[in-house]
Amino acid sequence: MEFTFSTSDVDTSDNYGLLPKGDYIACAVAAEVKTTKSGEGQFLEVRFQILEGSYKGRTIFDRYNFKNPSAEAEKIGKQQLARFLEAIGKQHIRDTQEVIDIPLVLSIGTTTRKDNGEDTNRVVKYSKSSPVASYTQQQPQSPQVNNKPW
Repeated sequence: MEFTFSTSDVDTSDNYGLLPKGDYIACAVAAEVKTTKSGEGQFLEVRFQILEGSYKGRTIFDRYNFKNPSAEAEKIGKQQLARFLEAIGKQHIRDTQEVIDIPLVLSIGTTTRKDNGEDTNRVVKYSKSSPVASYTQQQPQSPQVNNKPW
């Protein structure tokens, strides 16, 4: 069988290495409830996509245990999920689609995986994203009077 291939049109740069530690504008592009390997728990897996900069288009995953035999794992998962929801302006959700396409800032760090000893990226903090023209339609704002005592 004849086979022809040329490397001239192929980007061979490493697009899947670790992201540098830092803050990235991103949004969730997929969210799915899954069952743990043991079958005794459930978690929400969210796939985030970076929206700007030299890493635009890269993805990072996060998982939030919300049902787990380990009370500590469940507590941590629920806290992380609450922080994510706060960063996108949600207090409660009824459907995983409610978290999709809402920009936020992900602070990315690294951790070492226990199963294979390799370094991997992880989300260490979620923050609200300030409105950016490329993501939201900004409206001219009228001047507001600051009645706050501070």
